Amino acid sequence: MKAPAMNLCGKKIMHYRRARGWSQTELAANLAAAGEDIGRDAIAKIETGRRCVTDIELVKIAEVLGLKTEGLLPNR
Repeated sequence: MKAPAMNLCGKKIMHYRRARGWSQTELAANLAAAGEDIGRDAIAKIETGRRCVTDIELVKIAEVLGLKTEGLLPNR
């Protein structure tokens, strides 16, 4: 049985990361430069829904990707 997703933003993070031509390692490096320590392994888990994302992390990821936070959440 497949475990339920632990976040709603993972697929969009992956989409926007790829749209910028960044690897997970590059996203992690950009986050580190912005003061947020989220490693490549954590990004992989976020993108596949296997890790929760805190509100602080979501804000920083959106900032690094050049988006508003709402841009990483599903359209409802």
